[in-house]
Amino acid sequence: MTTIKKISDFKMERYLLGELPDVEMRELREREVSDEIFAARVKKLREENGRILEECPFNALEARLEMAGKSSSSAVGTAFWLKVAAALVVALGIFSAVFMGRDVVTMQSDDASMEVAMADAGDTRIKGLDARMEVWKKTGDSAVQLTNGSEVREGDEIQLRYSVPEKCYGMLLSLDGNGTFTMHMSDGMSAMKLEPGKMTTLPYAYRLDNAPKHETFFLLTSHNSFDFDEKNLNALLKNKEVSNVIVELRKAGR
Repeated sequence: MTTIKKISDFKMERYLLGELPDVEMRELREREVSDEIFAARVKKLREENGRILEECPFNALEARLEMAGKSSSSAVGTAFWLKVAAALVVALGIFSAVFMGRDVVTMQSDDASMEVAMADAGDTRIKGLDARMEVWKKTGDSAVQLTNGSEVREGDEIQLRYSVPEKCYGMLLSLDGNGTFTMHMSDGMSAMKLEPGKMTTLPYAYRLDNAPKHETFFLLTSHNSFDFDEKNLNALLKNKEVSNVIVELRKAGR
């Protein structure tokens, strides 16, 4: 009996965007032709994203994020806009997943872990791998990029983006003022394989709750696989084999 591995929603979104490595893209295209169940799943996801694109009031956000990251628009041509159009369909799983909670895992930490993380998050830091993380907040039909110390409020919708310069393992998580961790990008509680290239937008946004004081985001990367639990954040931040990028947002109104 042959066991077929289930493809995660995150990987499916990247497949629809054409952002997987060539080998994986080819394998999934072949599977879409030969596997009726997989093909039906792809079709359903495309239809759902199409409906989201028609109904979502933020349908220009992904294009604006792409344009905001470019210093010049002179090289933007038809191919770019076709890609943006395709990206919008998937990236607007972004806003549906704000409500659906797709692939988001939360856990409660103890006060000690929270205090250590806050102490280490005094500014945005990058060491080792030259990884990048961007934190954006939706503002009407547009978005503004947030920096360390930016003020946010309950109900704000946050969009995360990242890039890595080489193949590595990584995860993206956040810690709020109540000591609750949220896993935004991971393979369960383990780091997932990341491919180098352009800035990648996560296929969902994150709505801030009423947690006080702060919301701190961590992009952790390493050449080797690693795991996370609520008790080892401090160890990961101090581990010379694990690079980190940290952005701390300050919560207003409490």
